[in-house]
Amino acid sequence: MLEFRNEEIEDFVGFCTDKGFWVGERIDVFDKENGWRLSGMVPEIAICMESEQFTALICIDGLILLRVKELSASMPNMSDTHRAVQWWEEHIDYINALLVFMESESNKCTQSGNIELSSISIDKTCRVGIQGGRPVRRVHIGEISRVRARQQASGWLVGGDEKTMPSVEWTGWDNCTVVSENAIEAGLTQFEHAISNPTLIKRLSFIAQAKSAFTRNDFRSSFILLWFVIEAAVKDMLLLGGETIDSNQPSISSVLRRLKTRGLMSAELFSELDDLRKRVRNKLMHESQTATCLPSDCMIAAGAVITLVQPDLATAIDLRWSFSVAF
Repeated sequence: MLEFRNEEIEDFVGFCTDKGFWVGERIDVFDKENGWRLSGMVPEIAICMESEQFTALICIDGLILLRVKELSASMPNMSDTHRAVQWWEEHIDYINALLVFMESESNKCTQSGNIELSSISIDKTCRVGIQGGRPVRRVHIGEISRVRARQQASGWLVGGDEKTMPSVEWTGWDNCTVVSENAIEAGLTQFEHAISNPTLIKRLSFIAQAKSAFTRNDFRSSFILLWFVIEAAVKDMLLLGGETIDSNQPSISSVLRRLKTRGLMSAELFSELDDLRKRVRNKLMHESQTATCLPSDCMIAAGAVITLVQPDLATAIDLRWSFSVAF
């Protein structure tokens, strides 16, 4: 267990994925002997990690508590709207990046169920204050969220009437997969390697948001988010290759051609990106009322993005992109 030597209250941002997961074992939520493990301000903490930049606590029901130390030290007054929004956006970027690594490592682990990331918004979070290793306060940011529903349900499981308890279906506990501790710890380790690179964190957050949009069948939004990363990454690639960019806004087509000519980009990747630029990106930009973006376009863009961010990663990312169509 992590040792908290600071007797001051340290605030963590709490969140969970839409589908959730159990850590290491499945808990029978109606078993009174196990119910206590879900009770209290936070469920039983299964995994802890602390580094110079962050502290993360993973609860047994998939509730994740994250404290990014630099952001915690620079929290603005929430009445200062502009600074507060920027501060929260940075927090959300770190959260989304962490979820990318956790899903990726769970997908790689053959002895683990899979975490399915869902990008987090402010209203899906809570704030948990911890003092000397003990949770002392919990505040929910949004009025309705799975994080809140689970806390309400845990109280009923321990001391209430099962017939009147909040819906377990809404908590998501009934559909949770079991994820190995090794996979979660590996994801935290990858996050530790990445956290000192703010550009990488921002791009991983865009990937998480694009993946969530893809799952919702919002393919236009998914593609646009991915294309933001592509344009920024290829310009960085050109600069790192020793090239200069004369204009503040060089066309993406010229950047791609120069990368291919210099041998900094493979012919295959150039062909994929140039096709997406002509067929999808330009249509969305200039003829949005008739533009069509297909799931396959997003998948190609996602593959390109993973290739472009790979040099900044300690290990490869493995994400599962899925959607469904029904009427």
